[in-house]
Amino acid sequence: MATDGNLLREGGNLIAGVDLSAAQFKAVKMSTATDRCVILANTGGEAIYGILQNKPTLGLAADVGFLGVSKAAIGATVTVGQRLMTDTNAKLIPATATNHAIARAIEGGATDTIISVEVIDLGTIA
Repeated sequence: MATDGNLLREGGNLIAGVDLSAAQFKAVKMSTATDRCVILANTGGEAIYGILQNKPTLGLAADVGFLGVSKAAIGATVTVGQRLMTDTNAKLIPATATNHAIARAIEGGATDTIISVEVIDLGTIA
């Protein structure tokens, strides 16, 4: 059962750059078009800002967890302890050797479920 825990969050100071009402618990990154604006992470293995905690529509406050324990949407089967990266749909999947790991799985889960992860920038896996 996915749960969250101690999580540093940036809420109220960020806005949704697109409709994110269907993106709760997905990875987001900063938009290059507007200051303090987040959009979905759409490149597999990229660095992110954090995990979206709410369901904002365009222009509304985005609550983003960036360090700690969060719920996260996964796009592939994940096992406990695996390092995770983003896929092209802003979900987390097992990290590959050449991509940016942004979280660690606290629990395992099947594709298209929500699990608990530790959000932490693990960098590129060597």
